[in-house]
Amino acid sequence: MRRVVSLAVGALGTLVTPAVADLPEVERLEGPVIAARGESAAFVMVTRETDRGLRWHVVWAERDRATEDSTQFRRSSVLKMPGAAAVGSAVEAVYEGPLAQSGDGRLLAFPGRVRDARSGDESSGLVVAQIVEKPGEPGSFAHRAVRIDTVSVGEAVDECTRLAFAPERPRLFVLGAKHVLAVDLVVDAASGELVAGPPELVDRADDGTPADRGPQGACFGEPVGTDAMGRFVVYGSDATNLDPARRARDFAVYVTDLDPRGTDRLEASNRRTLLVSVDRDGRFLEGSRPAPRISADGRWVVFQSSAALDSDRVIGGHTGASASRSLEYVLCDLDADRDGTIGNTAPRPYLWRPLIAADHELVCTRATPRGWLVTRFHGDPKRSIGILDLAVHIEQPRWELVSDGGEWPSARANAASFDGRWVVGCEDRDLELRDSLADYLRLRRVP
Repeated sequence: MRRVVSLAVGALGTLVTPAVADLPEVERLEGPVIAARGESAAFVMVTRETDRGLRWHVVWAERDRATEDSTQFRRSSVLKMPGAAAVGSAVEAVYEGPLAQSGDGRLLAFPGRVRDARSGDESSGLVVAQIVEKPGEPGSFAHRAVRIDTVSVGEAVDECTRLAFAPERPRLFVLGAKHVLAVDLVVDAASGELVAGPPELVDRADDGTPADRGPQGACFGEPVGTDAMGRFVVYGSDATNLDPARRARDFAVYVTDLDPRGTDRLEASNRRTLLVSVDRDGRFLEGSRPAPRISADGRWVVFQSSAALDSDRVIGGHTGASASRSLEYVLCDLDADRDGTIGNTAPRPYLWRPLIAADHELVCTRATPRGWLVTRFHGDPKRSIGILDLAVHIEQPRWELVSDGGEWPSARANAASFDGRWVVGCEDRDLELRDSLADYLRLRRVP
């Protein structure tokens, strides 16, 4: 029995086979991730080798954009690391852990090992690989890599770390065991080299003091949430010193403004942190859960809570009794006075009960940059996969159906693009084949 992973896209399941025929038996597929507008996708493949045991690979492919609605990946674009051609420093190894993709699709972040192009020295840690076209070969790709030194700020990157890029700029966020980090990446205009700025702590109090306890969320499989430009960051933390009023007694949800002075630079002194998990009287709201999300404009934050929120308003169309609900969604308005400035007034919380359909219960969600990728069940074993749009349809959320009937992977095995128009899924299947192995990804355009 062999596991075969094939790259299949579109409703008709068009097969695309990446150049991975030389790989040993595939153990599993992890990910995937997708660019902000569906331009490309990537995933992690884990193989088993006789002499080395398990080995991790990152596979990237560009969507064929000959037509706007194309759901195929170009064969010539497939790039696998390690092993891909390098223009400069190269990825020598990929380690077990998370994978993130930038909004334009050309930056990938993951734990690994880099070989320096000048000195030949190798170093391990958080790796960012830039995907570039090969000189003189349009449509064929290579990579250059840079290692980010997170150890200098006391954060190791491992399988429990979570990574996320801001959708509209090359800013990388690291959710670690001790802190939340932000790293800006730029391409040097003269040399073309990818340059990483120093990691900066996100979870600081307004006076610059680092959080006295670590964040939570990595163990639950979700990275931090960020607005489109990576200025407003939402995360959960056990820290007791992030709120000046010291209201938080245990796990709480915070939003940090990384640029209240408008300098467009990551600086420890340019910071404002707001406690978001509060009731309408400003008291600490217990029972909050990890993986909060924030809207593209930074105004709305949504998280789950087991606390009984006394709200004067229920948003989302579902106003029925909630006695059977162990968890409620809490929607916080960070611009309650509507003056266009985030965080100048106290957060205004509401109960958020998005109504998808009268007889369908929203059962499982996965946080995405724009809102939620939703699995809803309507009669075992049938289910639907869709996007519940958070960014522009708060009061009456729009439900965009991706797949109906259960033929897609569960929401945990899917990823949605930032613009909400594309969903990519990966699926592991056991097939009795003697052929070499290929990878299996599905891409679908949201109506």
